[in-house]
Amino acid sequence: MGVYKVRRGKSFTDEFLSVVGAAVVVELVLLSLVGLYRGYAYSRLVLLYFAILLVVFASVLRYGIRLGLNWLRQKDIAVDKVVVLGSGSAAELIIRRTRMLPDYGYKIIGVLDSKLEPGCDFCGVPVIGDESKLQELIDNQSVDKVVIALQDYTRSQIARIIERYGSANVEFQIAPDFLEVATTKVVAGELDGIPLATVRRLPLSAANGVVKRIFDLIVATALLVIFSIPMLIIAILIKLTSPGPVLIKQERVGAGNRIFVLYKFRSMYEWAEQNTGPVFATADDPRRTPIGKLLRRFSLDELPQLFNVIKGDMSMVGPRPERPYFVEQFGAKIPGYVDRHLVKPGITGWAQVNDLRGNTSIEERTMYDLYYLENWSLALDIKILIATAFRIFAHRNAY
Repeated sequence: MGVYKVRRGKSFTDEFLSVVGAAVVVELVLLSLVGLYRGYAYSRLVLLYFAILLVVFASVLRYGIRLGLNWLRQKDIAVDKVVVLGSGSAAELIIRRTRMLPDYGYKIIGVLDSKLEPGCDFCGVPVIGDESKLQELIDNQSVDKVVIALQDYTRSQIARIIERYGSANVEFQIAPDFLEVATTKVVAGELDGIPLATVRRLPLSAANGVVKRIFDLIVATALLVIFSIPMLIIAILIKLTSPGPVLIKQERVGAGNRIFVLYKFRSMYEWAEQNTGPVFATADDPRRTPIGKLLRRFSLDELPQLFNVIKGDMSMVGPRPERPYFVEQFGAKIPGYVDRHLVKPGITGWAQVNDLRGNTSIEERTMYDLYYLENWSLALDIKILIATAFRIFAHRNAY
């Protein structure tokens, strides 16, 4: 079941769900064996305790191993040294994500590109020179991996680089330009060793849409019951700490480019956009109310959107809805952005659990949203909701 498959960058949520799945299978096997062997009266309750303790102890152990590996990687132990060839959008994206996801255990030691001056800085990584410096780095720096992110190179030029340096004990990976792969519709595969690219259809069909809608209604109703009293307390605190309405109503773009009214607890003063018009919030934003800082930090201002889910305007999981002003801007300059509106927007999403929220890269958010669209499953929705619960206390870019 993949419980012992080592995969770099595998989130703890994924690992936890693998452990739970394996424990369920173990429990079913044990129960079937108990049913076959009647020579002894086994306690079903003990088997249940066993399954629960198995999940708890295995998860705690694995989380401890993660903490230990992260501690080692902070001290540059158990890391792979990486060199990036190129300085385009793909190179920038790889560097940012590597820095944001230390679980991968990659350390980018330098960038090579003839367009940049040696000694300067590219996305926080030193520029060492051009491609001719690669052999020197491989020999002297013990490079483990080379990521080729050269936008202007032809396939024959890239093949020449791999052939020239391929004799070294180094792994080569090719990153297409981000703007050329803004969607994940092209999926890598093979036929008897021959690499093939497969165009994937969206999995969220009409039947799957019904399943997702039922799931949304169950989860949203349960959360409204659980958070009813906290929501009442939040409403009272908002009213007591600043003048203005408790809720704000904003027009957002939903599925099929349909405009709907989104509900949020007011976290900013009434005059917040009087002089600026629609703008993204920033760190230490002076427009936030005293209680608004807390609400935005823990995403409590989003709770009224559970009513949007009940109404059918939104889903529990999906791309975050934007205001028409921003949609018009982003749709004109970001490839694939309009595809986000093929499904209902969500309270949380794949981009958000990867710390892409607030005033972060729209291009990168779009990439994650499109990945979600084309890889949807009920299991993925559940995974994102679980990850969201953990991220509330650990996410970055919350303002």
